[in-house]
Amino acid sequence: MKEETVKEVYPGIFQLKIPIPNSRLTHTLAYLLTGSKEHILIDTGIYSEQGIEAFKDQINQIGILAKSIKTILITHNHPDHYGLAPSVKKMTSGLVAMHEVDWDQAPWRNMGNNKKKGDSDPLEFMKKWYQLHGVPEAELKGPFFPGMDSDSKNRKGSRKSTEARWDPSSLPKPDLLLKGTETFDVGRFSVKTIWTPGHTPGHICFYEESAKVIFTGDHILPKITPNVSVRNSKRSDPLADYIDSVNKLKNLDVDWVFPAHEYEFADLEKRLDDLLQHHESRVQEIVDAVQEEPYSAYQVASNVGWNVGDWKDMDKFLRRSATGETLSHLEYLKNKKRLSSVKDSDGIVRWFY
Repeated sequence: MKEETVKEVYPGIFQLKIPIPNSRLTHTLAYLLTGSKEHILIDTGIYSEQGIEAFKDQINQIGILAKSIKTILITHNHPDHYGLAPSVKKMTSGLVAMHEVDWDQAPWRNMGNNKKKGDSDPLEFMKKWYQLHGVPEAELKGPFFPGMDSDSKNRKGSRKSTEARWDPSSLPKPDLLLKGTETFDVGRFSVKTIWTPGHTPGHICFYEESAKVIFTGDHILPKITPNVSVRNSKRSDPLADYIDSVNKLKNLDVDWVFPAHEYEFADLEKRLDDLLQHHESRVQEIVDAVQEEPYSAYQVASNVGWNVGDWKDMDKFLRRSATGETLSHLEYLKNKKRLSSVKDSDGIVRWFY
């Protein structure tokens, strides 16, 4: 039996496992809501040759034709959710839908789509932004995303077919740009969009009230705490957005939560409370880390605990991710008037109590 096997998690709703080669996440969970003749797919997984084959195999296991998938709903713009969308669209001719904010604010959205000479390079912009917050130069060299074969200045190297495509270049514009107020109907299911910014600015959850199920993407996961990061120089408060979005799901009538990673679970309310408690504890941990002297976001990140392991054992991708998440907490505390920041003479932003 193939490792990626479809599971019917609710009558008429199927969970697909789309592999993420060479990743600790192992796979993305996509969901197919079936009707009599047409179907809805939620998320597609990351692009890889294995992912394409897994999608085909699992659609065959369900026993439907790919072309009967008419709508492809994307929870958010990260490559492990949107990356396979162009291939799935080609197979199905379905319309791809994403929140308008996630498309508008994606810094890479034109990084390979008719890029004009003289256009700014989004990866160079991101590199300078990480330097501003203390990430060492050595950790910004080489591939910027896992699975890239070259750095931001030379992206024409060959790509191993066994690797997932984390490099998000050349992804097409969705057919439908959503506002978070839409409803999509298929068969006996009516899926409501709920805009839940935080993990990304345009993250969406999808709620089916009659079945009492919710598809939470990366917003709510059973064990992992979703990454909530500041990732560019725009003034933003993603942690405040995330906390508001967690509270937005409270009091929904939900029996089962279907996330995009790990596994399905019950008791949404308890998980929401756990996540709120986690961020409350992390906020205090970060306040404690800057009591003695000003630190950059990178230095603060190196002095707090992470559930993926010790700082010294983390690779550069995880360290950058941790720095972005730490910065979201620092910005949150700054907006609460509990911390301040200053750009030092060395060009690095440092935070102090």
